[in-house]
Amino acid sequence: MCEYRHVRVWWAKGLKGRWAYKIMGVSNDIGICFGRRTADHPTKRSETGVGYWIEPTTRPVVDTARMLRWISSCEQMHGPECGLTTHVAFSDAFPGLRLLRLIDTEADCLVEKKNLEKYVALSYVWGAVSNFRLTKANRAALLTPGSLEKVSHLLPKTIKDAITLVQRLEGRYLWVDALCLLQNDTEDLDRGVNAMDQIYERAWLTVVAACGHDANARLPGVQSGTRRASRNTVEIKPGVEMGVVVGLDTLLKNSVYNSRAWT
Repeated sequence: MCEYRHVRVWWAKGLKGRWAYKIMGVSNDIGICFGRRTADHPTKRSETGVGYWIEPTTRPVVDTARMLRWISSCEQMHGPECGLTTHVAFSDAFPGLRLLRLIDTEADCLVEKKNLEKYVALSYVWGAVSNFRLTKANRAALLTPGSLEKVSHLLPKTIKDAITLVQRLEGRYLWVDALCLLQNDTEDLDRGVNAMDQIYERAWLTVVAACGHDANARLPGVQSGTRRASRNTVEIKPGVEMGVVVGLDTLLKNSVYNSRAWT
């Protein structure tokens, strides 16, 4: 015998100002939303129509072209709030830092920069897995072009996925704490920790590895076979689809990533 329960909903603006059915007693960033096929392309869903913004499917591989459109939209709509300031001195951009180490994904090594570069930052959970780190002993070797390929088997999967993602986004530089701060040099670590807010704030993009419990959890969808496709909507009438959208706050609430002090 089935037991039915009445649920109260109301039509209101939800995430990103888009209209959705809000559900009484459920987190404010969860809503029932609509999707539709565009009139001129019956097989193609619209990303931008007001009220019709749910993505019907999650593909097995990340759509980096779509990510680049998000970034472009952010830079164009938010102006200086999101655009990188390049006319300041390095010492003003990163107070206390003598230089900024970055992974050069083209040269496949570490580089040390004293000028402002466009880079991606990775925020992730180290966990209990073995994490290859930058030390005073291996610093010189890792500054040699091609050196990261030689230690690739030692790098956690999340870091390797981040390197691949930067390349697919047509970027070049990546900042990762384990490889860009000398882990056995107290002075270098202190300088980096004290400038951590600026390192993340000045990143062109920050990749958050919110899945899993450690540095081997990967970035699902970057490499083939790491994410299953899923359908997010059901068709309720020809050309109109409905699904549940869950906001980032709710998705992160119970994650290990959300328990980190930096987060």
